[in-house]
Amino acid sequence: MAARNGTFPAGVEGELDVELEMADRAFAQPGLGLERAFLDELASSYGAGIGAVDYRSDPEAARQAINAWVGEETHARIPELLAPGVLHHLTRLVLVNAVYLKADWAVPFSREATAPSTFHAPGGDTIVPFMRGSSPRRFATGEGWKAVGLPYAGGKLAMTVVLPDEGRYGPVATGLDPGLLEIVAAAPTAEVDLALPKFDIGHAKSLRLLLSELGMPTAFGDQADFRLMTTSEHLSLDDVIHQANVTVDEKGTVAAAATAAVMRTTAAPARVERLVVDRPFLFFVRDIPTGALLFAGQVTNPAANPQ
Repeated sequence: MAARNGTFPAGVEGELDVELEMADRAFAQPGLGLERAFLDELASSYGAGIGAVDYRSDPEAARQAINAWVGEETHARIPELLAPGVLHHLTRLVLVNAVYLKADWAVPFSREATAPSTFHAPGGDTIVPFMRGSSPRRFATGEGWKAVGLPYAGGKLAMTVVLPDEGRYGPVATGLDPGLLEIVAAAPTAEVDLALPKFDIGHAKSLRLLLSELGMPTAFGDQADFRLMTTSEHLSLDDVIHQANVTVDEKGTVAAAATAAVMRTTAAPARVERLVVDRPFLFFVRDIPTGALLFAGQVTNPAANPQ
């Protein structure tokens, strides 16, 4: 992903920057015998090193060390991934992934054009700052939705904004086809007059229940089998913690995400379109060459967090 980074000329805008960083690391209890094949996979596929932390004698110090690493990798946007009490004396291994993005739009919005307008949030209308601008963008429509692609500088990363039709947010959000992003990526370019609210959102969640419901409850119980990682102790997943935040303004996007899998020992321009994004919408930041999804979220009320 380092190939996405760079500084790009932008005429009167001066220079536009893209910075994308991804890091992985395993934090293991000293003396935990990890299988060579597992260590080789961490190094070759993820570039991940091993950090030693003593969960047995000082789980709080281990938590602080992991949080400090995440804070550094996310440029302080996620200073505390793991809350007090998440780690304990039975924790043996924590696998951590961190992503940081700071990317300017290929065509930034003019700050002078930003003005307050009404956003129709589920709890009632609210007034928020809307960015406005017209430029050639990918534009597509489907059953119950419209979508626009906003490329970042360099052309290898883009945000897709999906606006469900009035009264269709629930069906579109719950029945979202992953192929929708491919449809937008391949859509013809149109001159899109876009009004998009600025937003600054954050989210932190335990994924234990969700992952169990999706079909992997065994990984969290005594029947878990992680012998490909270690045979020195019987491990199971204790929890999977995910945290992300995304800030979108006239210049571009700054975002960070981190996930920790905590393991314990027991007994992972042809036409012109106008799009006013004034009701709940979905957004996706993806890598164009690979199709990899970097960030995804929903905005139901841009005023819920400080601008």
